[in-house]
Amino acid sequence: MTRTIKLNPIEQIADLFTIEEHEDKKVVVSHIKYDETLDDNNSKQITLKGSHDGTLFFTYKIIGEALEPLVNKRLYFREDISEEDLKQLKDIEYTIGDIEVKSEFGEVNLPAGKFHGQTDTVTIPVQCKYVF
Repeated sequence: MTRTIKLNPIEQIADLFTIEEHEDKKVVVSHIKYDETLDDNNSKQITLKGSHDGTLFFTYKIIGEALEPLVNKRLYFREDISEEDLKQLKDIEYTIGDIEVKSEFGEVNLPAGKFHGQTDTVTIPVQCKYVF
């Protein structure tokens, strides 16, 4: 069985990332804009996949791992920018679409052996704006 859900990335960033010194402890990132019309036809994608025992915590862990390079401004696409241009890069901004989480349920291979669980594939459409 397969299930696909779409999540608002701005809400996920606020829920998954916190700043201890901040009053409400929610992260707000001004360098990430949300465009619900962005999809794989007009953007590049971040895709991460992981298998686990079906615990929701692990699904959110994969989502957080996909969002982390965006939040920390560490994502760029090598085909878009040369090594020389990368050295001149001053800032980066992102426009991202919905987070798609495709969960497949069944037998999975985990370090402890084969178990009934799920495999999650997290995909986020991304457009980068490089500031020199």
